Amino acid sequence: MIEAMIALYRQRVALAKLDARMLDDIGVSASEARVESRRAPWDPPSYWHL
Repeated sequence: MIEAMIALYRQRVALAKLDARMLDDIGVSASEARVESRRAPWDPPSYWHL
């Protein structure tokens, strides 16, 4: 569980660093990326089955 939270934290930090072109490549808007990157590591996406 802790490893998953650490991985999620790292992914959200990386998401926050993407520029508009990169976000467009993955189909995520800047506002969606901003919201997701600000979520806490212990707040996983709803589709995760931990």
